[in-house]
Parts: sequence; structure tokens; C-alpha cells
Amino acid sequence: KNNFLKRLAEKAKPTPCHLPFDKDLPGWVEGRARRLGKTMDHGASAVLIERVDKDAGSISSAIEQLTLYTHPETRITLKDVETLLGRSVQADVFGLLDALLEAKVKTALAVLDALLKTGAKIYEVTGAFARQLEQLGKIHALTTEGFPKDAIAAEMGLPPFFAGKIFQQAERISRTRLKKMATQLLDCDAAVKTGQLGERLALERFILTSCA
Repeated sequence: KNNFLKRLAEKAKPTPCHLPFDKDLPGWVEGRARRLGKTMDHGASAVLIERVDKDAGSISSAIEQLTLYTHPETRITLKDVETLLGRSVQADVFGLLDALLEAKVKTALAVLDALLKTGAKIYEVTGAFARQLEQLGKIHALTTEGFPKDAIAAEMGLPPFFAGKIFQQAERISRTRLKKMATQLLDCDAAVKTGQLGERLALERFILTSCA
């Protein structure tokens, strides 16, 4: 028995079952789609990763569902992913932050209203906003250290379609305002958790104070 196990171990080749690092995940997803005869847009892979659990089984299952859903087409688009898996909260929050930077209160409130009407949860909105601020903070830090944009995008795993947009956003917001928004978002979260404000009202107050 021991000899058999020893020979088996010598011939066996370990197959990694874990997902790649976040920065490599979009390419991994698009590669899985290609194996199934599909070309997946960069935007579509990014939203798919956001909408499903980050484990190999869930992501593979979502890709297979999209393969069947888009048949006989050979391309999987962002619209396909949003139709099958739901809209991207992160993408809408990106638009919400754009509105805040331009002090467009009505637009920001309309984006929030649309998010909630499509079923987004408050914690999803605040979580996506926190991630956006964190990414912008990291871009500022790496830029200050002298890293070029392509190196920053590679380090952070930013899809090409998204990198240009977030770099533009980073150029429009100062580190001081970034920190202020992060503090205001924490205040929003605390107001909800302590029962001082309802969830929607707390987010609306966050929008108003961020535009001030």
C-alpha cells in the first residue's frame, strides 16, 4: 500500500483550485469564457466578479450560465451580465461619486433612488462607495511615490475600460476631500447602526454633506 501511494505521489501533478489574485482575476474569468467558445468584454468580467461570490465554483457557474444565455452569440457583453446577474452597484456608485464631485445633488439623489429601486441594499451601496474611496486613495498614494499609471493599473488589477475612468476621477478629487468623504461615510454608517437615522435618510444626508 505504501509503495503504491509513493508511486502515485511521484506521478501525480497537483492542480491548483484556488482563484488567482484580485488583479489577475478578470483575465482568469475571460480565459474560462474563451474555453467555452466565448469572448467576454473587460467590463463584463469586472461586473461578474462583483456580482458573484469570489470562489471558483460560483464564478465558473456564472460563466456557464452566461454561455447558455448568450447562445448562439460568441460574445458576452456588460449588458448580458447585468441582465442575468443584476446591475453593477459599483458602476452606479462610480456615477454617484461623479455627481458628488460636480456638486450635482439632484443627480446624485436620482442615482441613489435608482439603485434602491432595482433592489440594491444599503450596505451594498456604502460598501461599494468605501471600496471606491479606498481605490482612489491607493491611486493617490502610488502616484505620489512616482509610479506611472500603467504600473498602478497592473498593481491594482484595474480592467483597461475602468482604469482610464478612475484615473480621471482621482485627478478631480484631492486627498483632503477624499479623507473628508471617508469620514462622512463612516458617520453615515454610525448613524444607521446606532438608530439615529434610517438607512435611506442617512445616505441622503451623506450625499448632501458631501456636496457641500
